[in-house]
Amino acid sequence: MGKAKRSRNRGPSNKPKVAAVPAKPSAALQKRIEKRLEWAQRIASKAITKGDAPKQDAVNVDRIIARLPEMQPDQLVRIWKNAVRLLTKAGPVRPPPGPTKMLNAVEAEWRTRGLKQINADEFFNWPTTEANGGNHSLSFAGKTDDGMLSYLEYRVGKTNGEPAPVRRAILDRVFGAFLPPVFPKDYMDAWGAPKSAARLKKMAESLAAFTRNAKRRDADRLDEAIRQWEADLEYLREKYYVGRFNFGWPLATLIY
Repeated sequence: MGKAKRSRNRGPSNKPKVAAVPAKPSAALQKRIEKRLEWAQRIASKAITKGDAPKQDAVNVDRIIARLPEMQPDQLVRIWKNAVRLLTKAGPVRPPPGPTKMLNAVEAEWRTRGLKQINADEFFNWPTTEANGGNHSLSFAGKTDDGMLSYLEYRVGKTNGEPAPVRRAILDRVFGAFLPPVFPKDYMDAWGAPKSAARLKKMAESLAAFTRNAKRRDADRLDEAIRQWEADLEYLREKYYVGRFNFGWPLATLIY
């Protein structure tokens, strides 16, 4: 007799069942998911109340201010100029607190760095005899050939000139605040203290010199720049000079 066949029905297995692992979404599906998330975030951001936005702006301003001591001079100037633009755009009636706070903080940092330069004996690094590559000349963050106003991006002209409100906002800050200590000491000393006669005289002499030089070079081609310099010079005279100082006001006209 042959062997009896074993039944193939072995009954229920005692092994635990393993859940099926979901397949990884395709690249196209992943992109659709990301777009949905971005859309949801935009909707959520629009739902923020008006009272919350200034609070978030204040947090961002404070974070940037905390990093100012670590920044390079050109970074400080960019932040300063951006704050000037924002204040100019907002107008004088209700200036936003963020840009004003940022301007004051950057100028305070400039003052701190200027004091460190004055007290250089306490803050200098020990010199080294190693020489890196260079052009065999001393270098500062700003160049005296360009000048303080150029360094602070005060510009006139048809092509790269700033609108009158921005130019005059820059001039207002230059007259009344601390300047970036990016030039040699003798050049910085010539600009005097904030709101002083020396500061205003240096500013007026600079604008007058720019105007005279442009007239000598090509008065027809530089007519717009000349007009803007002369207008800004008159702005300084009326706002800060008349009734306050008595030094000789510089002339922008050519004397032959």
